[in-house]
Order: sequence, then C-alpha cells, then structure tokens
Amino acid sequence: MFLTQQGGYHPRPGDRSLVVFLGTAPDKAVPRERRLWFPSANEAAFEAVRGLDPGLLRHGVTLVVGAEAYDRHPAWVDAVQKNLAWRYLKYVYLPQTSPSVPDELGVRAREDAPALLYREIALARNHPLHLRWPLCRALEGKGGAPLAWLFPSPSLPLVLPALEELKRTCLIGCISLSLGFCLENGVEPDFVLQLDTDFRYPHLLRPGRKLKNTWLVSLSGANISDSAGDYAGVFFMEAFNTTLLPDPYRLRESWTGCAIACLGLAECLGAPDVFLAGVDHSWPGEASAELYYTPGAKEQTPSQDDHPEAPLVCSHRLDADLLETNAVFPMADVNGRKVWTRFNYFGIAAELEDVARQIGRERGMRFHRLSDTGILDAAVFLPGGLQALAALPDLDREALRERIASAARAVPPVRAAELAQALGERLRDVETAASLAREAEERGQPVPELAGLAQSLRRTGELDRYFHLETESAMLAGLADTLRAWAEALRRALGVALAHARIQAGEPLPVLGLPGDAEACAQALAALYPTGRFAPVAAQVPFKGPSDSGIHGLYGLLEGAGVVVVSEALEREFGYALANVSARRLAPARLLLHSSEAAPATQEPNHASQQPIF
Repeated sequence: MFLTQQGGYHPRPGDRSLVVFLGTAPDKAVPRERRLWFPSANEAAFEAVRGLDPGLLRHGVTLVVGAEAYDRHPAWVDAVQKNLAWRYLKYVYLPQTSPSVPDELGVRAREDAPALLYREIALARNHPLHLRWPLCRALEGKGGAPLAWLFPSPSLPLVLPALEELKRTCLIGCISLSLGFCLENGVEPDFVLQLDTDFRYPHLLRPGRKLKNTWLVSLSGANISDSAGDYAGVFFMEAFNTTLLPDPYRLRESWTGCAIACLGLAECLGAPDVFLAGVDHSWPGEASAELYYTPGAKEQTPSQDDHPEAPLVCSHRLDADLLETNAVFPMADVNGRKVWTRFNYFGIAAELEDVARQIGRERGMRFHRLSDTGILDAAVFLPGGLQALAALPDLDREALRERIASAARAVPPVRAAELAQALGERLRDVETAASLAREAEERGQPVPELAGLAQSLRRTGELDRYFHLETESAMLAGLADTLRAWAEALRRALGVALAHARIQAGEPLPVLGLPGDAEACAQALAALYPTGRFAPVAAQVPFKGPSDSGIHGLYGLLEGAGVVVVSEALEREFGYALANVSARRLAPARLLLHSSEAAPATQEPNHASQQPIF
C-alpha cells in the first residue's frame, strides 16, 4: 500500500503502514514505531527519508502532507514523496510481485518463490560466454568520451534531428527495446545493454545482421546466448558465480530498471558527459499503449495541457491505493505539462535521480536531456542537451573501438575445472528429472518428485506465455521438454568448460579442423590462451566418394582428452556427423574464440597437399 493524503490522516481498517507526517502535526493515535514527523518540507526531511531503513516500509507507506506544505515547498514535497515511492517499490512491492528480483527484506511468501527454470537454462547456455568474455571491469576508464543513451519512451523520435551530431561527438548506447529504432535510423550503437532476464528478450536482441562494432553489455543470467554471436562480443555486469569466478566486481545497476545500469556503464567508461533521449518515465496520453516508442513513428510529442488540478501526485485520488493494479495517474512533467505515468516509473525515476546525483558528486559527470520531456528532475538531468552536444569536438571513434576491443581480449579467470565438476553433477540430476518427466508424460500422471519444477512453470508463467499450458497433459509435456532443453544446455556448457580446464592446466587439447584450417584454428587459440597446448588434427572432406575419408578417429582422440575443439569450418562440413556426438565431448572453437577472431573459414581446403591424419 502506498497512499498520499493531504490536510490530515485518515486511517484505514487494519492499516499497519509507516505514516510520514510532512508539514503537519502528527496524529498521536498512530503508534510511535509507525510514525515519522517532519515539521517542514525541506532538505533535512528529504535526507532523513533517503536514510530510512527500508524494513520500516514493509507494511506500506502513508504520506500525510500538510494543507499548506505543498504551496510553500513544492519541490521538497515532491522529492520526499518520490523517494518514499522508490524505496517502497524496490524493497517491498517488486519483491512481493515478481519472483525474479532479489528479496532483501524477506517480504515474499515462500510458496511464491519457485525456482526460475528458464533463468537456470539461460545461465547454462551462457556459460561458454562466461568462460570467454570479461566483466565490465575491463572497460574501466577505456571510454573517456561523451556517451549518449537512447531509450524507448514515446519521445524518442524527437532525437532524430540530432542523430548525426550524436554520431560525430559521442559513443552511443541503447537497450534492446530501442535497438530497432537505432538500426532503422542508420545508427549502429557502440553498446547494447541487457539487464532483464526474461527469456523472451532474444526476439529484441537480434539485429538481423552482424554488428561488428557493437558490444553487448549483459547481466550474467540474461537470455543472450542465441544473439551474442551477432555482436562484436560481450561484457558482463557481474560474475555469474563469485566462487567459480572470484571477482566481487559488479557494475552499478538496480533491479528496478535498466537506466541505472546505463549510468553505471557511463561511470565505468569514465564518460564526462552523458546525454539521454527517450528516458521520460511518462507518456503524453492516458492509454498504456503509448508507454513505449512505436517503430515507424516519426513524431510522438507530449501534450501541451497544463496540470493545475493535480500538483501533488495522487492528490486527485486521496485515500486511494496507488498500487491497485499499478494505476495510471497524471502528473506534471518538467515543463508543467500534463503527462501520465505508473507507480513503478515514478519510483524508478527517483532512484535514477539519486544515482545520478551520487555519480555527479563522486566523478564530476554531467547528465543532459536531449528533449524537454519527462518527469526527471531538471536540476539533475540538465536541459539544453542539444546545445551542449553542438559544443563537443569530433570523436576519435576508431581509437575508442580499438581500446574497447583490446579490453575484450582479457579472458576471465573462471575456475574451469570446478565449473566442469559442478556442471557434471547438475547434469546428472537434470537428466534424472528429465527421465522422470518423460515417463510422467507417457503415463499422463504427474510425479511428486517433480512438483517443485512443475510449480515453477505454473507460478512464473515462463513457458505459458508462449504455449498456454492450460491442461495437465500440456503441463507434463512442457515440463518434460523444458528439462530436456536444460540438460542439453548443460552438456554444451560442460564440453566448453572441460576444454577450458585443459587449457588452464596446460594439458594437450586436440583441435579438429579441415586441412589448412586446423593449424590456423590452433594458432588463434594459442594467441588468446598462452597456457594452452593445442594439437591440430586435420580431417579431409570426401571428394571421390562417401567412403573416401572423414572424421574416423574422433573417439580415439576423446579417450585421452575427453573433449575436442572443433573448428567452425569443420562444424559446417561435418555437422551431420557431429550431431550424433554428445555436446559434452565437443568444444566449438567459435565459443572459445569468437567468429571474428578465428581464421577465415571460407577458404577451400587443399586436398592435394595435405593428407588426413585420420
């Protein structure tokens, strides 16, 4: 519950919320432990609210504003209200309503916290990327140039006239929801940031072509494995496991929204100025369909209406719970125009402002708006961004790209042998569960051992969003297929982890490729992994008949190493044969290197000059 009341406190039956009296006398009927009193709305009250223990908010918040307080100090009343909304949103409301965010206060009911199967699957599919690509720590200080972020609010098209100026002066970043806007308007961003772990996001992350100068910045558990190959590479915000990757580094971010991680990346890069477009946290019309930028739209300008009837958020809905269905409500934007927002966007805006203030104080960074829209504090996100942009010098983008690419060559110190052991143990458990699930599907009856996993699909709605698992038979089939997919992801991760373990131990690792390709692949691996001992092995493509030659010695190689690296060219040529080999025995070179770093795979093998080794 989050209420705003004006003039006096009006209790509700059973109310256990924290009651904050601002600019009005406290009602002493409220128990002392649930009562805070600030005689005036001022900076002291704001700082006190900023320092509140979030645990005090676990049963809700009621803000009681004196009848004259807003007229006297509107900015401080707004700041206190917005700050309370942020803390309640982050530490109480979101953990209670979403099983995918942290629950630091323990407010989520135990039965509402099932394992997130698709997050586990995404994590397993990402492990080859975790073994290859570094944390954002590697980018620290590598930027040193202005950075512009393009977000998907309805006002995003207002930046169109400034795109050429942005390309001339700034590094450019976007999130998955605004990638389409960038590409359709001729901008290949330098960074695409992905914070959300929802398994549907690959649909938005696929650019449709290789973006060789665009880097994906991602949370370690985000569903990026299918799309990562379309980018220059990946930088991870944090270690997927601080035991297996003993690095406590974490990019500044928050589970409330991706904009804070975008500021965190700017901080990491050392950007002196940050320009923001489309980060309104509001929209010009009441209909929620206008919440995001619509592809193809060229102009979505805010309403010019005044907002005199509701100067204080929710004053038009006194004693109404703002969280009821996350109600849409009007407020004034930075220029006094009437816009619409939701509680979560209202609260996220407060956290974004707080983070920007902190970064600005600590790093001397400046934050600029590229349009006069939205509800962010104009004292923090400065107006006049277009004028500030025009004053910037040309950017040496090629030099910056080289510094970023150099940072990406740092292979993270993952304890690969321990990861392989953990993956093997998890794989055995999942294979057992998958077998039980398949038997349950065939019998048409659920088994008690899988009740928790079935609950995950039901409660989180992960698979149901696509396939609508409405019947018991559909749920049994969906669970069986999901566990099979998880097992396959673990097998693929295990093969790559075993290869990395041998590299780290300096043990020989066979590199299987085509003639003229195996040696080049082994050399590329040796350049990236100096401790590795790579033994190239050539397989010849049949050219006189199907029995002429092939990869006859594969299992002999596996006897010693347990895993072999296969070149990208070999994958293409002998994919039909490798499909019969368990993924736990194979480590694709494209995952240990990156497609752009490997030797060209399109060259024709020289059958005459080289003989197959097996």
